[in-house]
Amino acid sequence: MTSSLPFLNYHEVVTEGLDALGIHSNAAREEAADLKKYGFTNVRHEVLKVSLGAWAKQKTLKLIGLYLRTSVLLGLEGIWAAGCSGGVRSR
Repeated sequence: MTSSLPFLNYHEVVTEGLDALGIHSNAAREEAADLKKYGFTNVRHEVLKVSLGAWAKQKTLKLIGLYLRTSVLLGLEGIWAAGCSGGVRSR
């Protein structure tokens, strides 16, 4: 952990813990390939940059940012508990 950004450090620790438990936290990145493997056609993978909060100027992106922030805040405790309590080794 060399970042000066606390949330990035937090994410790295939780990801390490989830990986140790066998939980693939970035599974969405391989979703398109999995869908193609199972016979789906016309599959697109598109990465959208969305704000984490309501600072976007466009009304739709502002609403998406609010939903994303709410989702992250509600999920932090459960993600932390799974990743840090059983998966992270002592440092």
